[in-house]
Amino acid sequence: MAVPDFQTLMLPVLRVLASEGPMKSGDIRASIAAQFQLSDEDLQEMLPSKLQGTFHNRVAWALSYLKRAELISSPARSTYISTDLGRGVLKDPPERITIPFLTQFPAFEGFRKRALDDGKEVQGADIEEATPHELIERAYGRLQQELVSDLLSAISNMDPYKFERLVLDVLSAMGYGWDTQESVTHTQKSADGGIDGFINQDRLGVDSVYVQAKRWQASVGRVEIQKFVGALEERRASKGIFITSSDFNSNALTYVKNISKQVVLVDGQRLAELMVEFDVGVSPSKKITIKKLDTDYFED
Repeated sequence: MAVPDFQTLMLPVLRVLASEGPMKSGDIRASIAAQFQLSDEDLQEMLPSKLQGTFHNRVAWALSYLKRAELISSPARSTYISTDLGRGVLKDPPERITIPFLTQFPAFEGFRKRALDDGKEVQGADIEEATPHELIERAYGRLQQELVSDLLSAISNMDPYKFERLVLDVLSAMGYGWDTQESVTHTQKSADGGIDGFINQDRLGVDSVYVQAKRWQASVGRVEIQKFVGALEERRASKGIFITSSDFNSNALTYVKNISKQVVLVDGQRLAELMVEFDVGVSPSKKITIKKLDTDYFED
């Protein structure tokens, strides 16, 4: 039989994860392939790009959408498990899990709304109205949003000390510091004094930027920012960057606006976007060159 579309695969994937517990993505594919009795020929079918198998790609998208709706989670790399919400769906399951079905879940609707707000999702008749270039741009944007989400998930599982190193790597990639190797300092765990690292903008360290990195799940509040400002004061520093894997509450944002020191707050979403922009923790998957008619060639 033909390889099912990814929406058809979502309900079987959810059922497998609910019944068999944490599973690696390869084991999930094997189980689903057996359920649909896919032949070797079916499993060898490739996408038009010839870079990935069709079945592999569609299972990956099924996992991605279920995860966006929080029906499944990923406790470790390439490992998935059903959530309480997902098991609840299976108590009275639909005939088929589709994208419209997933919109009832706030997490998925929030993700979908962000994509729509950014012009990254094409709906219904819009597909026929959009030009091929517009469709490509929107698809690219959608993939970027997926990548940002995956980065946030990976960051949430990092060791806090390694997260501090990640933050310094991102700032270095952005151009902070006069020299990549010598201008960036990562402070020791036991003696950071509220400062996780600093970057000298010049050889003598006259102009330095101090950094605090918090790998948190909860929002960062005013108290944590005040502690950071206090640490800056002890070092007679005027510039600081506070980066978190989560976000900042309104009290923290208001406090920063009313202090004399220059403190920049970077939340998890912005951090992940910067990682994509400056190639930290990501690598190229495929380069596509779009060609157009060279009218000059055909001129007399």
